Formats: sequence, structure tokens, C-alpha cells
Amino acid sequence: MFVFVREMMRCPWSDTYREDPDHVADFVERLWARSRNGESFWDAWEEYDEEFQTDSRGLFIRVWLQMRFPPGADPLLTAKAFADRTPMSLRFKAPMKDKPDYRHLLSICYHLQMLMGDKPVALPQDRLAQIVGKSQQTISGYLAVAERSGIIKKVSRHNFNANLAAKFQVATELFTPSSD
Repeated sequence: MFVFVREMMRCPWSDTYREDPDHVADFVERLWARSRNGESFWDAWEEYDEEFQTDSRGLFIRVWLQMRFPPGADPLLTAKAFADRTPMSLRFKAPMKDKPDYRHLLSICYHLQMLMGDKPVALPQDRLAQIVGKSQQTISGYLAVAERSGIIKKVSRHNFNANLAAKFQVATELFTPSSD
């Protein structure tokens, strides 16, 4: 099922479909039924894959939801795309809250955390600097301000030798969709 879901995620689904695997499952079912005289895709799958004899549709949805990104997708660029479409603002008065680049960085952090669920998010400063169009030092300063303000919390330090970025938890409850 994992391979099937991965291949289905490669399709250029609209946001409505990508965010609701139940829609995708319905689409697969309709397409299959049209070409197979009404036969159920999920029943056929259960016959094909003996390992999963029960609720193949439910398994499809569970695997889709566990797969956070389509194959080959870059989590930071995906979060940036969401931030560009749905910018976020802080709900409270915070230092640098009105600085556009800082807000954009925080919006990316918010969307990355939403994509990752409860898992900590890696915030590689060099990559974020490229994405936001600022220097690594500026991004480092922005992240330090966000950490002091309680917007992000560092859960693991970066490891230069292993080339691993520091990981953070983003306080998503502090954000609201931007009104500008």
C-alpha cells in the first residue's frame, strides 16, 4: 500500500484532494468502477494483497496521512509555498512582529510545524537564508528573537559534524492568518 500511496501522491492533486485523502479514495474508486463495470477497487485490492485483507480503503487513508510530503518534495519549500499562500501573523505584540522578512520566516516555521504535526522541525539557517533572501546571520538573529519570545523552542542543538540542523517546536497556537 505504501508504494501505491507514494505513486498516487506524485499526481498533481488540487489542494482539496491533497489535504483530504478521502476525496482521493473516492476518485480512485470512481475511476476503477468506470473501467471495471462497477467493481470495487478496494475489494479488488484486498483480493490482490493478501497481507491486508481488511479495510484497504482505511489503510490507504492512514498511509496517505502519515506521508507528510509527496515523493521528492522539499519540506522547507513546501512550507514556503503554504506561507506565500496563507501568511501568518502573531496573535500578540512581539519584538520585530511588523518586520516583513521576520514575519515571512515565522510563517514558514508555522507551516512547517503544521506539516510535521507533533514532530520537531529542523530549521537549517543556510537554507532558510536562501529561501527568505537574507544572510545566515540575519536568520540566526531572527530565530534567537523568536526563541526568546517563546514562539519557537529549541529541542535539539545543531550538530556541525553530522551536518544536522537544530530542531525546534513552533508554538502554532500563537499564530493567526495574516490580515494583510
